[in-house]
Amino acid sequence: MAVLGLGLLRAAVYQPPAVAGDESPVPAANPASPAGRCGDVPATATRQLRGMWLTTVMNIDFPSKPGLSEAQVKAEYEKWLDLAVAQHHNAIFVHVRPSGDAFWQSDYAPWSEWLTGKRDGQSPGWDPMAFMVSEAHARNLEFHAWFNPYRGSQPAPDGPGADFTKLAPNHPLLAHRDWAIAYPTGKTARLYFDPGNPVSPLAKLFVREFQAANGDALPDFYAANFYENVLVMWEVIRRVLASGGDINDGAQLDAALQENLTVVSVYGGDESTVGTYTLDPTTHSVIERPMGVFQYKDGAVTPLAYYNIGGADFQMA
Repeated sequence: MAVLGLGLLRAAVYQPPAVAGDESPVPAANPASPAGRCGDVPATATRQLRGMWLTTVMNIDFPSKPGLSEAQVKAEYEKWLDLAVAQHHNAIFVHVRPSGDAFWQSDYAPWSEWLTGKRDGQSPGWDPMAFMVSEAHARNLEFHAWFNPYRGSQPAPDGPGADFTKLAPNHPLLAHRDWAIAYPTGKTARLYFDPGNPVSPLAKLFVREFQAANGDALPDFYAANFYENVLVMWEVIRRVLASGGDINDGAQLDAALQENLTVVSVYGGDESTVGTYTLDPTTHSVIERPMGVFQYKDGAVTPLAYYNIGGADFQMA
């Protein structure tokens, strides 16, 4: 309970910077400047998102240690929610996929050892996700499921490290070792899912898991753009490692990117078809790529209407 106590104490005693009594001059409003708008919506925020991130990996926040009983896990979680309410939060972000594992019954990942206390992939016998969502909503808190989609393991000795024999028996990297990257070398090594592998099912699995939790709801194109950014990051890292360089050297990373500014895009149709887009050599902004309206379904990214930043006319797919 020491970890839980310290975490709750840190959160409970936090106070935002005081503003009362601030004598700083306030600039006068310019009556000639109209209020900013985005379409029909005022540019100023209509509501705030205030929440805490609840980390499960290595039992940093919650649960306080692995292998607790159902009653103990529920009691700890309720304390965190009570703290969120006391701090006037309206959301909580819970780490439900920390390292290739899951805090819910998944067809693609073993149960998390940070919950069950065992690395056997077996169910704890109850549904933590349903409880967490229900209790958050009962307090009028949004529940956000926090994924680490690319981590496959945690470093030894607390985690399996890069040792396949120490993974849960139903871990997907055991069945598909070609999906795995081990990095770094030595005592701190861990396994990652390789997002640059064209046959890696990460996009497909993510969409299916998202739909399983949200019915017919589908992630929007921001998810795909984030995925692409990670693909570029891994490609640049691979280039530096292949040349024997140092991935902590920004100049080497930039030089590796400049080698080829045309990089992979998820807008290729499905998880085995890879498209491309091109980056500006100076700003690294996108200068040529397909853009438009896309549908995500069953792991496929299907263009409905698109245009090209390089200048092609708008087309219906």
